[in-house]
Amino acid sequence: MDKVNYINNDHLLYHVILSKGKGYIDSELERMFLLLSKRVITKIQHRYNDTDMLYDCYMFGVLDLWAGWQNFNEKVYTNAVAYYTEIYKRGLVKGYNKMNKIKTGQLKKYSHHYNIKWLSMTNLDL
Repeated sequence: MDKVNYINNDHLLYHVILSKGKGYIDSELERMFLLLSKRVITKIQHRYNDTDMLYDCYMFGVLDLWAGWQNFNEKVYTNAVAYYTEIYKRGLVKGYNKMNKIKTGQLKKYSHHYNIKWLSMTNLDL
């Protein structure tokens, strides 16, 4: 199978159902998730102050995709691309909000409640 540069909704839906049956993300679904995340972040990368913030928010979105990929209900929804794009974008916003609150010091008095680990990627091909 040739590697394509776009995500077909039917192809994504097929691999989501296949991966749910296997119990883990297969390599093709992983490739589609990364392609989706790269496409979304390149469209909105002008909103980030620096590249570290961009990479960290990228990883927040990817982690949300990986954490919630099984929540898609194929019996109710048919548009898997829109569903996973929205999950990814919400992960970006979550990462952006966490980073900005920490930078402005709003979470300092509650910092003992949070166990935030930061990921920074230097060789990310966006």
